[in-house]
Amino acid sequence: MRVPAGNRCGQQGHHHPRGRAAGVTWFLPEERDFKFRDQLQSELAVAYGGRAAEEIVFNRISTGAANDIKQATALAEQMVRSWA
Repeated sequence: MRVPAGNRCGQQGHHHPRGRAAGVTWFLPEERDFKFRDQLQSELAVAYGGRAAEEIVFNRISTGAANDIKQATALAEQMVRSWA
């Protein structure tokens, strides 16, 4: 999935190394309340991109990547319920 053109995802998020984990991506509070579909699609792309990057860079997958996929799946299910 690609990030839609003109979307601010990535400009507003912050990636921080956390202990032994490769990192965590946090979004600013104002991005949590009201979002358009393209913004949610960008969040999905970020989550899947982190998992893909782990496999490419480290040649293995961590529990952090599994959690990214779990959260992305929950978001995708919520999107289907909201817009289907």
